[in-house]
Amino acid sequence: MEKIVLEVEDSIAEKWRNASQELKNRVLLLFDIKLSKELIGDDNKAFEEYLEKLRNTMEQRGLTDDILNEILEED
Repeated sequence: MEKIVLEVEDSIAEKWRNASQELKNRVLLLFDIKLSKELIGDDNKAFEEYLEKLRNTMEQRGLTDDILNEILEED
């Protein structure tokens, strides 16, 4: 993975600094999926490949499909 820098409102930055690691991980995962979908656009095959790669990475970190689905359904 590679880090990028984004500008956000001061109040959001403060909340981010004070958020639990679990919340940060969930937000980063959702952001990563949303940003990827926007950047990949209508190329469904490329998006599916991205999701598969992400799924494998998350499983290595202990995030199962059940947990991922639970996070995605919260939206």
